[in-house]
Amino acid sequence: MTHASGLPLLAVLMLMAVAATPCAGVAPMSRITDRLWVGNQHAAGNLTLLTEIGITGVVNVAWDLDIMYPASEYVGSLAEDNAHLKLEYAKVGLVDGEGNANVTLAAAVFQVAQIMTKRTLETKDAHTYPNPPQSILLHCHSGMSRSVTIAALYLRYTDP
Repeated sequence: MTHASGLPLLAVLMLMAVAATPCAGVAPMSRITDRLWVGNQHAAGNLTLLTEIGITGVVNVAWDLDIMYPASEYVGSLAEDNAHLKLEYAKVGLVDGEGNANVTLAAAVFQVAQIMTKRTLETKDAHTYPNPPQSILLHCHSGMSRSVTIAALYLRYTDP
């Protein structure tokens, strides 16, 4: 499989790892495109850093990892089951290494594409986060395998 540049997809992955712009903050993350960042669980949990960088969407691709955000980061009413995190958050659980079905890999890529695309939201949801997010963080545990793979597949999907 090759990228639009004509390079093999593995070469694109390696280039992404080398050419990505690292974040100067404490939590390791790298800018891949103007709106796409790749990072680890610590970056995903650092809401101050995400806000400073302008990340308003997070996609978690680790099946065995859940980021717990404080209740103060939600808007809406918990009592009415209408509370929303101030950033858009999605999860498609992938295992590290072999063992992911092709449809699960595709689901992760499509989730990134969906979150990056403007959608019509119900009035009650329109104030919860920017639509589409300004930038998104794609993360797994370490930000070196699953998230980078999905970032490369997303770039291939959006620029065939």
